[in-house]
Amino acid sequence: MLNIQKNSVRRCERCNHLFNARLQACPYCHHTSASEPPADEPVAEAPVAVEPDAAPAASVSAPAPPAPPVRQCERKPLSKRQKRGVLSAILVAGLLLIGFFGWKMWESRHRLDTSVFETLPAAEVDRLVAKDPNFARVYEASEAIRHYITTAEERQTYKEITYARLQDYLSYYQSETFASEQRDKALQRYEQQVRQPMMPKFLEEKKKWDKFLREHDPAQYLIVSVITSYYSDGWSTHPAWHFSLSMPKGRLNDAQVDYGFVQRDADSLLYNGNMFSASLLDLEQTKADSKRYLTYVFDENFWDTHMPRVVVKSVTLSDRTVISLADREQVPATMLAYMADANANTECAVIKDLVDANYQSVDEYAYAETLRALGEKDKLCHELVQKVQSVAGGAIGSAVTPPSVEEALEEEAEVATDVFETAADALDDFLNTDW
Repeated sequence: MLNIQKNSVRRCERCNHLFNARLQACPYCHHTSASEPPADEPVAEAPVAVEPDAAPAASVSAPAPPAPPVRQCERKPLSKRQKRGVLSAILVAGLLLIGFFGWKMWESRHRLDTSVFETLPAAEVDRLVAKDPNFARVYEASEAIRHYITTAEERQTYKEITYARLQDYLSYYQSETFASEQRDKALQRYEQQVRQPMMPKFLEEKKKWDKFLREHDPAQYLIVSVITSYYSDGWSTHPAWHFSLSMPKGRLNDAQVDYGFVQRDADSLLYNGNMFSASLLDLEQTKADSKRYLTYVFDENFWDTHMPRVVVKSVTLSDRTVISLADREQVPATMLAYMADANANTECAVIKDLVDANYQSVDEYAYAETLRALGEKDKLCHELVQKVQSVAGGAIGSAVTPPSVEEALEEEAEVATDVFETAADALDDFLNTDW
């Protein structure tokens, strides 16, 4: 049987827990004011075991020992002195933190303010690269500087250049954006400031050599027409031809002519590129009834796929003046290249060769202007980097590359010279046929 004493528990007004009424404070939240539960509310209390054989006794439970009083913790406001202590502690901690990061920044900056002629510890380089990956290129440049700038006098000249200063300069020197901006600005100035002032003298030289080539062209004195036909020997048909001559400026004493047969779709000469050679007398004797034909060609449609090509190499006038394609050798190679293929590069080569040796192409001008702009960023750094580049040939990576125009011009000049010398020196090695 379970016995429960009424009024033995109370309910906490704060947390609503039931607890022993003998306690002065709630053991759960330590609140000191509590109320008794309503009379009809069931109250649970620890059960009391009763011996079944024992005689019924008065249902009086033994009083529980009184619980020790629980003292409630109350927060007292901080005094002014305590507040000042807390603020001082926070201030000191903040100053220590700022000092730590400031020291780290000073240490990093101190390393960057070191001369590029002093090597940095590997661990420090790794730390700086981890912080800024671009520093890897800066340190590579410093290694090139230390390798190629070795004399005490040179190092004394450039000792003021630090890693930070070099890094700032290379941020422009290795920048594609900076190089592109400077090139665009240079292109806007080039036409008016550089090219146009050279045009009058350039056109004068061009006119001079145009006239020379016209006057020394032997083809103006002799016009050779090839009349094509076919010849049959009774067994097969062969391509045949004869010549028709015209001398617009009077009778000639002699002439040298090369001719051959070209495949129309491939523009290649028959007989492995060889041509036949004939004098003025040979040409005059090759008439319609002279039976000139290709003996080993059996093709009745030959002239549908081939055509004759004639080059007048030289003529001898009645006063024994010789006009020859070899006279073209007197024309500057740059002018020949320009006449064969007129473009900005060949024009620039002519101006450099015949007008002004200091003339710059548009690429050279843009390159020079970009270097000038870099020099304005840091004159001493620019001088040092250029000195290393001139010795090492590109040891320091750059977005500003010099123009490679000279090789292209030389190749174009050689090609153009070969074109114009085809009727002169080159044809001397061709097969000559004795008629």
